[in-house]
Amino acid sequence: MSFLSSFDKYCQLELQKNVKKTLKPHDEILKYKEDITNADFVKFCKLNEQT
Repeated sequence: MSFLSSFDKYCQLELQKNVKKTLKPHDEILKYKEDITNADFVKFCKLNEQT
């Protein structure tokens, strides 16, 4: 295996690790957004029930 191909493999592995690290907070943000949306929707429904 040449230096370049092993270096390339190493870079791909590092990239995969970084992607996993960045995806975790991304998933948490999405869940948080979902929770906020659900809460707003519930508030909206309750407001409509009162009128």
